[in-house]
Amino acid sequence: MNKHIRLISIVAAAVLTACSNLPPATPGEQHWQMQGRIGLWQGSQQESSQITWLQCGDHYAKIRLTGPVGVGGAEIISDPSGAQLIYKGDVRRAASAEALAADIGW
Repeated sequence: MNKHIRLISIVAAAVLTACSNLPPATPGEQHWQMQGRIGLWQGSQQESSQITWLQCGDHYAKIRLTGPVGVGGAEIISDPSGAQLIYKGDVRRAASAEALAADIGW
């Protein structure tokens, strides 16, 4: 039981720390984190990944996709200054996450 409380405290501190440099949340704004698995089927191609998504209101989002056993992956970070995609050592930037997705053909 004590280990669970310690783990929850660490996760909560990490989420709050990640959102701490942002403007204060306005009423109705939510800060949350999600972790899970995601699958993509496009024609005969099938891919799966682990996903970690940190959302701090409308001001900041960080989405991390990793392959099996945490190998490889991509990271998308979006804040008021724009969005960036980090993939295989390359960094792409755009005015928004939507523009970035369109730029790379998503």
